Amino acid sequence: MKLFTVFLFVLMLVSCKKEATSWDTDWVVPIVNDTLSLKNLQNDSTFFVNGNSFYEVDLTRTLLNIGINEIVAIPDTFIEQKFSTIFANFNVPPGFSFVNEVEEHTLNLNDIQLKKAHLTAGKIDLTVFNPLETKTLFTIYLPGLTKNGIPFQQNFTADAGTISSPSTNNISLSINDYDIDLTGQSGNSFNKLLSQLVIKSDPNGPAVVIHNTQEFKFKAAFKSLVFDYAKGYFGTKLFTDTSVINLDFIKNTSGSVDIPSPLVQLEIENGMKIGAKVLISKIENTNNNLQTVALNHPQIGSSFFIDGAVGNYQSFTPSIETITFNSSNSNLENYIENLGNKHTVSYSMQLNPWGNVSGGWNEIFPSSRLKVLFKAQMPLAVGLDGLTFSDTFNLNLSNDPKKSHISSGKLVLDVSNAFPFKSDLTLRFLDQNYLPIQLITVPSMIESSLIGSIDPVDGIQKKQSHIEVAFPASLLEHIENVKYVYISTKLDTPINATTNGQVSIPAGAFIAVKMKALFQFKTVIE
Repeated sequence: MKLFTVFLFVLMLVSCKKEATSWDTDWVVPIVNDTLSLKNLQNDSTFFVNGNSFYEVDLTRTLLNIGINEIVAIPDTFIEQKFSTIFANFNVPPGFSFVNEVEEHTLNLNDIQLKKAHLTAGKIDLTVFNPLETKTLFTIYLPGLTKNGIPFQQNFTADAGTISSPSTNNISLSINDYDIDLTGQSGNSFNKLLSQLVIKSDPNGPAVVIHNTQEFKFKAAFKSLVFDYAKGYFGTKLFTDTSVINLDFIKNTSGSVDIPSPLVQLEIENGMKIGAKVLISKIENTNNNLQTVALNHPQIGSSFFIDGAVGNYQSFTPSIETITFNSSNSNLENYIENLGNKHTVSYSMQLNPWGNVSGGWNEIFPSSRLKVLFKAQMPLAVGLDGLTFSDTFNLNLSNDPKKSHISSGKLVLDVSNAFPFKSDLTLRFLDQNYLPIQLITVPSMIESSLIGSIDPVDGIQKKQSHIEVAFPASLLEHIENVKYVYISTKLDTPINATTNGQVSIPAGAFIAVKMKALFQFKTVIE
């Protein structure tokens, strides 16, 4: 009976239903919850805090920084010394030195004329060849290769061999921390290495006969040489490059910015005793709109010379040439106001542009460097007039007015602003092809921290803003086609209601944004 009563009640409900059943609910859809701080941009030391607890901008970048091993790069080098007697038969008693010769070898070092150097790394592979049918003792001297004033020496013992198949012995030795003198026997040449070969018959062996068809020799291979000092002539090497400096933090910006007393410098440092010719052919930047501004200055496009360093191994002073760009001698203000996120610097540097005028007395010391630095350091006291930042966020909603659907809605924005900027917002709702569906201009401002109060917890002055904007009915009708929300904000530095000025940005400044959509959702059951 009870089951029948329940069934009857349900049947009555179904049979009496004339219209769809509906009810309203409120939905909250988060869109943005983020905090922007200059701390996010300090990974490359672009920003730093000065002694007054305000931010400064440091756009210093090293474009070129090379030392001795980019200039004195010597390939693996080989020498060989041979001996054959001029006599058809030469009787040698046990323990007799039948070779004691000094030979001068010319090294092929391309365009380098090396006189002296100090090795921090490298090795020498030595191999001796014995065609004598008895054990033989070899001693190899390299008089130009010394460590703590002691010439290089290596003793070998080679087993008996034959003319057709000489015996060999080899060894690989480190020559780290050796000095090398390549001035040859005359003492005023270059690329000349001396070797001395001493060969002795076995003191404990028999007397032997040496024939003029027998060839005694040694080979030396110098490998992986690394220097920290060199003297000689190092050719007219040309270094040329186009360096790109990307400033990602000002991508997606437009508008104008004013920085007090901007100053940019290009610094060329020559720590080598080598004269050089420098050409700065181009400095330009390109902004997000692909607009390019080239920096103009009398020294851009014109070659100039920079002297070599002065001093000696123990103490030397680099030669430094600084090109300063300011508002008086260049179009620097236009260059900065272009808001370029991509800066391009093209340059070339040629060593010894006049040839070997030093007589082969160029010197490079352990700490010698050739450097090109792009330097721009200035207070981050900026005046902003409509500087625009933008970003795009995903949004995916479905809506059918005939079924369960969004009946009304509004955008709610809560902002905690510790920057001394005010800003407005513009929202563009886009379809899947990024084409606009609806534009909403937010009527209220995000207020500047300058009219806010100091937070007793973190000691930072900030201003809270709460903004609500109703969604127009025309947008709700097409809300299912909205796939992205493009948000742009224009920043200004207010002095009063009508004037913008330059303001410093305090350390720790941030802007915290919480943006959400509140929708009234009507649920319909037919």
